[in-house]
Amino acid sequence: MNVLDIIFFYSEILAEISDVPKYLKRPNINWSDIESVIGICSLTLDAYDTDIPRSDPKLVQFRYTFKLICDLIDLLYTAPNGRRSKIQELANVNPTVADLQEKLSKAVTYIEESFADFLRKKLSDQSQEYPKPDHIAQINKYLLDDPGNTTILNFNYTDLPLFINNKIDFIHPHGSLSSGKIIFGINSTIDDKLIDGSTASFQLTKTFRGLLNRTLRKASQKVALPADVQELVFFGHSLNTSDYDYFYSLFDKYNLYNSDLQLTFYYALFGEANPDNFPKKSRPIFNKQADRQVQNTQVLPVTKLIDSYGESIKTSEHGNNLLHRLLLEDRIQIVDIEPDSRALYPAINKPRKNIKIAENDLSKTN
Repeated sequence: MNVLDIIFFYSEILAEISDVPKYLKRPNINWSDIESVIGICSLTLDAYDTDIPRSDPKLVQFRYTFKLICDLIDLLYTAPNGRRSKIQELANVNPTVADLQEKLSKAVTYIEESFADFLRKKLSDQSQEYPKPDHIAQINKYLLDDPGNTTILNFNYTDLPLFINNKIDFIHPHGSLSSGKIIFGINSTIDDKLIDGSTASFQLTKTFRGLLNRTLRKASQKVALPADVQELVFFGHSLNTSDYDYFYSLFDKYNLYNSDLQLTFYYALFGEANPDNFPKKSRPIFNKQADRQVQNTQVLPVTKLIDSYGESIKTSEHGNNLLHRLLLEDRIQIVDIEPDSRALYPAINKPRKNIKIAENDLSKTN
């Protein structure tokens, strides 16, 4: 058990911090919020460190609670006959913010290793067929339609199956099981401002941890992004803000505003909007739920991504009208990966250099 485990069990610890709605977007947390929680904890500790003379009571309270949790965990792992002296020892210690950040960093490493073990067990579970035949068909159709001109950015920690053409270039931005290390981290920009490189929070960014991972674990083969790309395809990615740095870099590299770059976002209906859950006579109800799900889980995240990127390039006087331009030039589309479920959406099939951004469902277990 570590400090992040306790914070997940008692989410009210974060709910009292004023910045939670901005970073987490909701008061309740679950496993999929792990990187947002890491960011909130680290950034709040850094804010406390610079808040002199401790004028913000919420920062003071968080630092006190964070230290208390760390102390309780130390006691938990102390032998019963030594707990009295341990309490006295902890009461006399006033750790620095750097000490608390170190405990947070160790907790992140522990969770990375624990989640990697969980994924290995899932992959070795012979009772579940993985990948499923319909998933294989989708991968072949949407990711491998033009393997000679495709590079795949796999944001999932597991490798894509062996049946995939070995001539396709793969990049794992967050590490992988096969490389021996997976990465959890935070965005290196907050409100379009870079996190100060001298702070502890910077060392928890995906940028820093990715470089550290690459330095410590030499890959047998390094793959670079292609120089010329006509299409970015997003396949099964949640478009979480913690990955915006990667998307911004791609949009910058391929000059999204002043190019013919096409953006295609594939999605599949799920849960209450899954067509398998509705008989034909309930089709009107299904269509309403499907429309609502597409609006909230597909169109909204896509527009937020494009608008956020537009905000980042406002100095070029193009940011405000980026989405309008993409729509007018027919360079952005959100496509149902199973069009027969409700309606047929046209897809562009002309040959083009592709980068496929994939994140399958295995690492999305909540």
